[in-house]
Amino acid sequence: MDHGAGQVLFHGGYCLEGANYRFVNALIESFRSAKRTRSEIPFMTPHDVAATMEVSEQSMRQQLRRLRDALDPLTVMLGIPLDQDSFIETKERVGYRINPAWHEIALGDIQPPNPAASQE
Repeated sequence: MDHGAGQVLFHGGYCLEGANYRFVNALIESFRSAKRTRSEIPFMTPHDVAATMEVSEQSMRQQLRRLRDALDPLTVMLGIPLDQDSFIETKERVGYRINPAWHEIALGDIQPPNPAASQE
């Protein structure tokens, strides 16, 4: 995640921005914390996700649908079949979380080095 640019970056240069970034940002801290301690990644209630995003629950659900649609190009780019829960998991009557199978890597590991900086 590039918090400065407000983007979720993926290998291959694909990114999520705007409301899609805000949705992932609402879930990222619990994902990071659980990964750090090797514990189960908790689900956030729809109310908590919506409150963190500062939108209504209905708007949050619509945004999740848009986010999932925005991920469709990754299937082609990365050659990975993605279903509805491949990135953001939904557990009925519980909430949402980033799928535990995903791995966050350092921003520098997916962005190409700046050639101008290496020539100085």
